[in-house]
Parts: sequence; structure tokens; C-alpha cells
Amino acid sequence: RKGRMKTKGSVDEQPKYQAVVEDTAESVKAYFGAKKFANVAAADRRICAADVSGVLSRISYVTANIAYLTAECRSVFDHKAYCTGDISRLLAAVSTMASAAAEISASCTDYSKYIDEYPFMYEYSRRLKPDSEVATLPVKVMIDSVDALKRMHQKRVVATEARNVELTDCVAASWSAAAHFARFLDMAPVVKHCGAHGSVGEYCAASIVDLFASLSWTSSSIAYAVSECPVKGQSQSAFCAAGISKLIAGIADAAAALSVAVPTCLHNSTQKTSGRN
Repeated sequence: RKGRMKTKGSVDEQPKYQAVVEDTAESVKAYFGAKKFANVAAADRRICAADVSGVLSRISYVTANIAYLTAECRSVFDHKAYCTGDISRLLAAVSTMASAAAEISASCTDYSKYIDEYPFMYEYSRRLKPDSEVATLPVKVMIDSVDALKRMHQKRVVATEARNVELTDCVAASWSAAAHFARFLDMAPVVKHCGAHGSVGEYCAASIVDLFASLSWTSSSIAYAVSECPVKGQSQSAFCAAGISKLIAGIADAAAALSVAVPTCLHNSTQKTSGRN
């Protein structure tokens, strides 16, 4: 009889043990979920830093080109304008290196698997939610009755929006690759500064480095296109390669800008000429 009572007591304690096991499983699941969200947030911060540095880089590149145009379009060798352009280009190159370093820290490390963990689908589904989900009773009943259709429609809208953004990024990266390759094909500065009539070694070196920078930018843009275009078989390895190529391009741009900035900025005259490039 005591054995039966003991067995009965153990049976009564089984739900308690089961509840403890379930609570432990939920705690472990919550822990790994929180850890996953922390990694997603860390990857997102690194990509955000890369984007911010990229914006600063583009602004500096635009400033440099405007400064160059003020001298080139007037056919005047204005050292002040060229000096401004060279310094702006140097700042742009430094920002580019910072952007590339942030991208590499995310796309070439273990954080790469968290970059697209919650891509456009999460963001657009969040934006598609109404400001207030409180509805009158008849409307709520109607919505509940077609809840499955509503979810299917929302998924289609989200997928369409995400694909449109990916296509836009893909086209932009492709155009960027074509533009930088066209820049590589422009051999006029090399011929002018490194030819028989070339007189300044710094400009010849900068022209040659520019070719390597153009190839690096082309490679980076192609890698971005591969990673951004909505095609089957996307891989973060292309995004990593884009960041590395971008870093090389930034270093080359910085070297080219620095090699010509010193002699240009130390010379304060303005001469009538066909231009520096």
C-alpha cells in the first residue's frame, strides 16, 4: 500500500516536472531569441555606419568635381580650384575607406548571416500596418472573416515593394559599374602627364593610380549588383567582395589625391592653359 501511495505521489508530481521543463525550454528559447536580435541589431548598426559614411563620401566627391569643373570649363589652370577639389577628393576617399571598413566588419564576418535576417519584408510589413487597428464591430467581423485573404494580399504587396527596391539598387549599381569602367577607359590624363611632354611626376603617378581606382570601383559596383539584384542564388560573399574592392578604391583615390594636392595647393598662381587633366 505504501508503494501504491508513493507511486500515486510521483504521478501527482509529474505535471510539476513537466511545467518546469516547459518553462526551462521557453527560457532557453527566449535567451537565444534575444541573442539573435542583439546580433541583428549589431549588424544593422554596422551597415548604418557604412551608409552614413557613404553619403559623406558622395557629397565630398560631388564637391571635388564641381571644383574641378570651375577650372576645366573656363580653360584656366586655377590652382585654388584644383586644390579645393583635391582636398575634397581626399576627404571623400577617407570617408569611402571608413564606409568600406564598416561594410567589411558586417559582411565579411559572422554578422553576415544577420544582415538580411529581417530585410524588406519586415520593414514594409511594419509600414503597411494601419495607424489604428481598432474597428467597429461589423468591420471587425468582416475583416476576421477574410483574414487569410488579407494576409495573402499583404504578403504579395510586401514582396512587390521589396523586389522594386532591389531592382532599383541593382540598376544603380549597374550604372555605377558602367560609369567607373568608362572612367578607366579615359587614358587622356595618363597620355598627357606620362608622355614625352609630361613634366610633373606627381601628376603621372596620380593618373596611373586613378586607373587602379577606376578598376576597383568597377569591381565593387559589379559585386554590389550581384548582391543586390533580385536573382536566384544571392550570396553575402559578393557583398563582402564589394566592401573589399571599395576599400582598395578608397585607398587608391586617397593616394592619387594626396600625390597631387601637395604640389597643387603650394602653387598659388592662375594660368591660362588647357587644364590639368
